[in-house]
Amino acid sequence: MDGVGGVNAPRGPRAPGAPQAGASDPWQDVLAGGRLDGGPGGFQREFEQAAEGKRMAESRYPDYDVMVHAEAWDPHTRSIVQRRLDPPKRPAFLTQAEAQALRAVVCHLLYEDRDDIIGYVLSHIDDKLLSPVGEAQRKEGLPPQAELVRDGLASIDQIARERYGKAFADATVEEQFAILAELQHGAKELFQKLLGLSVEALASHPTIWSEIGYGGPAYPRGYYRIEAGVTDPWEARTPSS
Repeated sequence: MDGVGGVNAPRGPRAPGAPQAGASDPWQDVLAGGRLDGGPGGFQREFEQAAEGKRMAESRYPDYDVMVHAEAWDPHTRSIVQRRLDPPKRPAFLTQAEAQALRAVVCHLLYEDRDDIIGYVLSHIDDKLLSPVGEAQRKEGLPPQAELVRDGLASIDQIARERYGKAFADATVEEQFAILAELQHGAKELFQKLLGLSVEALASHPTIWSEIGYGGPAYPRGYYRIEAGVTDPWEARTPSS
């Protein structure tokens, strides 16, 4: 994979992020890469073989935390954003097997492995698949997104079982990449749907905002120095600036 949004060639997997201490996580089995029978998943095994604790991408703003400035947002917005940091809700649409397959897909598409981030992305997608919002705008001939994703995950899993004798979540990184590369070029609508849902979730997480230096919602504070071409006091700065 070459960054977010494409599957080109497999790179080494990232080391797993540490789970939140003391958090009660309904996605725990999925986030741990476990199978329905409790055995270790292939994706997690690959993570465990990665470089010890070293992340492949580091923030340009290591000391910036967007939530420090949350009091400047209006209460409704602040509540919405703060909830994104809560432990993910128990899945209401996805089965455990579907969530395990989707987790592996999402980790590849986003090149991300931190449990809190991935848990939020999975929970976001689960919520979206339960909602009819936006369905009236889908392309003619396409099934509802819930049906598209559910049938797509089943097909991905079936391909893995027929080709490698194991579930997609239990396949190696290279085996998963091979399937996703075919998906990217052969089942474009499914690939774009999975990619779109994953990226919109990632881009709405406060941790990611901090890492890219995004200052959060402008209302009601506003960016009052933008016309002068300078940053406001509360905006992110690199350590050298």
